[in-house]
Formats: sequence, structure tokens, C-alpha cells
Amino acid sequence: MNEKMRMLLSAYLDGQVTPEERLTVETLLQKDAAAREELEALRQWR
Repeated sequence: MNEKMRMLLSAYLDGQVTPEERLTVETLLQKDAAAREELEALRQWR
């Protein structure tokens, strides 16, 4: 996962994404187990 996607996931957790970005993240999370794992890791750090 690249740094841009990590930053987008972080912003998603913070509620700081546009509706378009939210859709992008949610689509990614449905398709990509690594993205789901990264999101969970970010949640644990908060």
C-alpha cells in the first residue's frame, strides 16, 4: 500500500474525506484485505 492510500485511510478514520474519497476508500476496503488490515492497524493506534 502506498503512502497516499495510508493518508486517505487515516483521513477516512478522522471523517475528513470528501464523499468521493469515502466511496473510493469503501470500495478499496471491500476488495483489498491489505487495506482492511491497514485500517485496523490505524484504528489500534488511535
